[in-house]
Amino acid sequence: MPPATEQRFPANCRFSPSVADPSFDVDMGARRITWRSGCCVLTSKIERTEMKKLLLSIGLAAIAPLAWGQTSSTTTTTTTTDGAGTITEYTPGSMIVLKESSGPRTYRFGKEVVYVTKSGTVLDPDVVRTRIKVGVPVHVQFTGEGDTMMVNRVILDED
Repeated sequence: MPPATEQRFPANCRFSPSVADPSFDVDMGARRITWRSGCCVLTSKIERTEMKKLLLSIGLAAIAPLAWGQTSSTTTTTTTTDGAGTITEYTPGSMIVLKESSGPRTYRFGKEVVYVTKSGTVLDPDVVRTRIKVGVPVHVQFTGEGDTMMVNRVILDED
């Protein structure tokens, strides 16, 4: 059975196709007559427009939940900077002040700080207590700037 938007007429309707052009369209304002495969079809332009709107609405309704279900991601780049100097003040787990060529500079400790020697050997907490003290030259690796410089690695200049 044809869709509700079409009215089919018998093949002997008054719009008969020629042999050279077996299909054609006749536009009559609000209605359109189409000849296809030996059958004459009368379709209302208004019905076609309404059908297009309906199909578009159904398509958008089907896709909308997928669009709202998407997650967004943010990539954050953290730059690590080096500082070097001699320890002038040290509070374990809190902060370290280094005498640098530009003057004293205060660094805060991050959640995890790794203490290593110049050759890369990681120091255990007992060794850190004895070797990290005022007057020892060190390098620090930190993130941030200004008052938010957070140290994540302290490198002893001596092995």
